[in-house]
Amino acid sequence: MLALLVLITTINLMDRQLPFIMAEPIRKEFGLNDTQLGLLGGFAFSLVYALGALPLARLADRTSRRTVLSACLAVWSLFTGLGALATGFGFLMATRAGVAIGEAGAAPSSHSMIADLFPDRRRALAMALNTAGIPLGVLFGMAIGGFLLTNFTWRQVLVMAAVPGLLLALVLMAFVREPQRIGAVAGVAGPGFAASVRILAGQPSFRWLCAGATLGAFSTSAGAAFGPAFLIRAHGLSIGQAGLAFGLMLGAGGVAGGISAGLLASRIAAKDPRWLMRIPAIGAAIQMPLYCASWLIPDLRLMIVIQAAGWLIGSSYLSLSYTATQAIAAPRMRAFSSAAIQLVLNLLGNVLGPIVAGMLSDRITIGPGGGLGIALSVCGLGMGLACLSFWRASRLIGGDIVAARALAAA
Repeated sequence: MLALLVLITTINLMDRQLPFIMAEPIRKEFGLNDTQLGLLGGFAFSLVYALGALPLARLADRTSRRTVLSACLAVWSLFTGLGALATGFGFLMATRAGVAIGEAGAAPSSHSMIADLFPDRRRALAMALNTAGIPLGVLFGMAIGGFLLTNFTWRQVLVMAAVPGLLLALVLMAFVREPQRIGAVAGVAGPGFAASVRILAGQPSFRWLCAGATLGAFSTSAGAAFGPAFLIRAHGLSIGQAGLAFGLMLGAGGVAGGISAGLLASRIAAKDPRWLMRIPAIGAAIQMPLYCASWLIPDLRLMIVIQAAGWLIGSSYLSLSYTATQAIAAPRMRAFSSAAIQLVLNLLGNVLGPIVAGMLSDRITIGPGGGLGIALSVCGLGMGLACLSFWRASRLIGGDIVAARALAAA
């Protein structure tokens, strides 16, 4: 089951990342500027993704998570293929919104199933393995997408990308059973929407970990949206070379770092849950100077090494944020709690990151990539604030875990 969920997460991110490696040919065909590319990479996707997460998560908490996940997978794959028919910027924005509404229900359903499939002492590693599908998807999306774009048009690549998800949705419905909800009382639906919001908002550690995850997403989403375009402009790489280089430095570093953090958290957080938030706090503090400097370094090889090292150290924030959220959530609130992070993280982080980077890039005319490097480096400073937020969450999470267990028992 975990392997299947990792594969779904990987396909999720592959389909999400394809427009980023296609940014240059799309920009040239439709005559777009960097602000519009930022809207395409951030606003069009992340806004709908954030708003769709909560209702789909409520559906997953109350019905079959397997069915919700299968339907979401089919929807986002279909809209990925429909992007090939785009006749302009507005049409393409609409298809990205369709992809977003499908992908919005995937992570909450997956996280809720993982929480029921694995005990506390193994959950951090299981969540890290599932979240490793994110950098894997970036790696494959960038590398394979870049390779395919050297032989096919961007429209043809979108059609090819839609096929695996549609097939996997059929496999999920035909061969996978819904996991038993551990700790849930039969016939009890759990708190309503308003009550769930009040419970989560009343947990201090949840508020701070949301802030940390959002600030981390703000910094890194700008780089994810413009990274390949930066490599093309600043270092003269082809689309295929840019996709491979960016995929390797984010994907390889992210996978190794995320899994290592999951292993570490499984060992030490079982005794002291504060480490669920301390690990990403320390990672953000170390990653920030590496990430910011990488966009300003003229040597391509050194840039790749430094940024990959940053991802190796700092890529734990997302998986451990979700792990911590599952620890402080009641059984019938697990999908909802993950969706709540998605809402804030995407609405304030992934939406604003690419837009701010694009607007800064359009106004800065000096520096690597015509100012794009400086814009991405400025956005990376948000990791410093993420570090402070995660550290504050670490001081509060123990009490919230005890309160959540008392609520589940009641």
